[in-house]
Amino acid sequence: MKKIIQCSFCNNNKFKKRFNYTKPITREVKLNIDYKKYNRFYKSCTFCGHWYTEMKINLKDLYSGSYVASTYNNRLHDAFKKIISLPKNKSDNYHRVKRILNFSNSFFKNINKKKIKFLDIGSGLGVFPYEINKLGWDCTAIDPDKTACHHIQKKLGIKTKNIDFVKSRFDKKFNIITLNKVLEHVEEPIKMLKKIKDNLIKNNNFFYIEVPDATEASKLGKDREEFGIDHLHVFTLNSLYLLLKKSDFTPLSINRIRENSSKFTLTAFGKF
Repeated sequence: MKKIIQCSFCNNNKFKKRFNYTKPITREVKLNIDYKKYNRFYKSCTFCGHWYTEMKINLKDLYSGSYVASTYNNRLHDAFKKIISLPKNKSDNYHRVKRILNFSNSFFKNINKKKIKFLDIGSGLGVFPYEINKLGWDCTAIDPDKTACHHIQKKLGIKTKNIDFVKSRFDKKFNIITLNKVLEHVEEPIKMLKKIKDNLIKNNNFFYIEVPDATEASKLGKDREEFGIDHLHVFTLNSLYLLLKKSDFTPLSINRIRENSSKFTLTAFGKF
């Protein structure tokens, strides 16, 4: 992560140093790095409050293969089955699908619900697109990890594309695009969000995103999943709003939630 001298969201150049880490937080994904040289810290913008990480640890190729292997220890389908078997009161995904379905029902007035074209970017284990696929929507999943894509396509029967969305060309159009816990992992979230405009069906679209909430998580201290090494950004309500505006989208709804897993999360719907 390059040194941040100006906030991407509000252009402010003043920051406050926040949490410093010389060892991994509890339950942090194990990576192939030199842990003797583990050192990273967050600083926050003094205007919009957005949190940025600074470190010399190289995460460049993390999501092309090692992330899934490190996180799930090559037991993807077992992890998938465990998550989808969670009861509703313990499932983040159940409520995520419910939010999107409820929003879709009120948003789309003149479209056959069975003809909705849906894209999920950064699908991981495929838990979310698996449940969306049950709605009868035309569902596609994108992930940069080959193993994850093979699992989603072969085990779950969902169309997949194994690409880095920001770096690759993808020409298909969709009514709905989702990025759940994705934008905090990329260096340039504005660039990524701007790119989805090319894949949204004009005048009949919305997108949904989830990102970690720095404001609420920081109240409970530094040893929180929201501040893991793989989170280059941690958002505030202000910076999430500015992300949508800087990406030339119309914000439709921005909310703060605490999920059943105890994660502090910000959600947003938008359109162009």
